[in-house]
Amino acid sequence: NTNQNFPYYDINGEFVENITINNDIKYQLFSSDIGGRYLFKNWKLWMNYNYVNYKQNIIQISTHEYEYNGEVIQDVLFGKLGFDYLRGHIFSVRAYYKGIKPHYLSTMMTKNGYIIDAVIKYELNSFMDGFALDNDYGTWGEVFKPNNTFRFDVDLYYFKTLFQNKLFMELSSKIGFISNKEIDDFFYFFGGGMPGLKGYTYYDSSLTGRGLNINSVYIRTPLINNSFFHVKDFIVFDKLSLGLVSQFGAVYDENFDDLYQNLKFSSGIELRAKGFMFYGYPAAVTLEHHFPIADNEEKDSKTYIRFLFDFYQDPQGPSK
Repeated sequence: NTNQNFPYYDINGEFVENITINNDIKYQLFSSDIGGRYLFKNWKLWMNYNYVNYKQNIIQISTHEYEYNGEVIQDVLFGKLGFDYLRGHIFSVRAYYKGIKPHYLSTMMTKNGYIIDAVIKYELNSFMDGFALDNDYGTWGEVFKPNNTFRFDVDLYYFKTLFQNKLFMELSSKIGFISNKEIDDFFYFFGGGMPGLKGYTYYDSSLTGRGLNINSVYIRTPLINNSFFHVKDFIVFDKLSLGLVSQFGAVYDENFDDLYQNLKFSSGIELRAKGFMFYGYPAAVTLEHHFPIADNEEKDSKTYIRFLFDFYQDPQGPSK
């Protein structure tokens, strides 16, 4: 839900001071999927169909205040509008391979190995392109424009121990590509935030486009192992690690040549704690602070907190 206030302009484009427009907007996002998971040697495979329907409902209140015969009069107009703005059918195939031997604290400080996680999708997207009169039914409603595309998304991870298991290195690369050059920017990749360059906001305009490549380097070292510290009686930790993070990446919109012309850099620090909550539930907490490096625009640093049962590496569903 969100609330928006708009000024009113007449047909000549002149601002009218005594008319205000307030919109109370509710978005309804529906998604349903069905599919199957298969094992092929050491690979996990998913074949999946996903249907999405996004709606927008607007309650608009227009207030016109004016003076008549020495009396202040206020006219209020009330209206409702509801419409779909996205209808999509998505067919996807996902392949996942984890080449890591199980070991103690394997999800917190992975020793050696690699992970490949790749998805290919074909999306039949009908995206709203305005309103018009339906000639067949004589009704006024939304007009949809096809935004069909192939979408490729690959995540690669490589883990290596250094200095006799005193340092744990994680290298990762995220690669994305959308085939439709004319697709609306609603469907673009967003390269900031937690899944991307963490020193930037998720919707940063300089990290939005049809193609994406984000690369990360994590160097972690254990600080505490089997030395207990707790937060009252709610949660107890017995393992703590410190990590340094360096990231770089870029996006492109029209041409692949633009991908690395405007590289973005980000750096940060990470704390990971593992333990137990009340009644013995496992707990995994990550605290990260990141900031952009050498950016032409002044941007604020970002802080991220994750509270889960474990530092998961295995995929949790059919799509990312």
